[in-house]
Amino acid sequence: MASVTPLSCILLSSVLIASISACSFVASSTIPLNFSASFAASRIRSLTSRYQKLLHGNLAESEIKNAEKYQKKAFPQGIPEIGADALRFSLVNYTQTSGSDINLDIKTMHGYRKICNKIYQATKYVLGKLGNDFVLRESDVLTGKESLPERWIVTKMNSKSIISDGTPEEARSAMGTLYTAIESGLRLLSPFMPFLTEELWQQLPRRPGDNTSSITIAEYPEYMPSLHDPRSEVAYELLLGCSKGIRSLLASYAVKDNGVAYIAPLNQMT
Repeated sequence: MASVTPLSCILLSSVLIASISACSFVASSTIPLNFSASFAASRIRSLTSRYQKLLHGNLAESEIKNAEKYQKKAFPQGIPEIGADALRFSLVNYTQTSGSDINLDIKTMHGYRKICNKIYQATKYVLGKLGNDFVLRESDVLTGKESLPERWIVTKMNSKSIISDGTPEEARSAMGTLYTAIESGLRLLSPFMPFLTEELWQQLPRRPGDNTSSITIAEYPEYMPSLHDPRSEVAYELLLGCSKGIRSLLASYAVKDNGVAYIAPLNQMT
């Protein structure tokens, strides 16, 4: 059975939550997204081809020169690939923040394309860790045996992990949580990124008795009171805060290797 460190699960959950919340996270690397429906929206247009289009329009010569000057300044390398899903997601977010006017920014839309890439990577990561012997439970109702990281991410997902060297039962529980998080996340994103989510959702296993043929007709996630666990959320946020504080201290003192931190409750310190 494949193993994953708790830190890896924290990173995965952070990526998933950031993607669902549409935070402006820009990945450092990209992978090609080859979806046929996005072809028209993702072609790279060179400056030469764009200038030729100006000549075939009805602009006055003076306006053509101004437009050409602007194109060279704004798009020196042409317009990068965006993709239909990233374009749609950009427009949705623009309508939430821009009021009645929308000032399209190619760099912003390209950043959302990188979010699409990160979602792709996160889903592939989960698929690689589930393994061929992974068996889904009939529902995503909690068993009561979930670890604190699992309860935290499920609570986060519900308000819109560990696969480690533990026991086989703990590993199965963590894998089930990863599946629930990524599958629900894809269904949440489906109206905004239909092509990407369909491609990835089709690669996920199905729960027993689930014969849904497409994510477009799958049930949209709804709030489940049974998944709400504020105590676990607060407890795990404390652990994350400790982790961030320790890393900050190590960086401040330029400790790069073999850093050791000791944590003790205030009521136990003498």
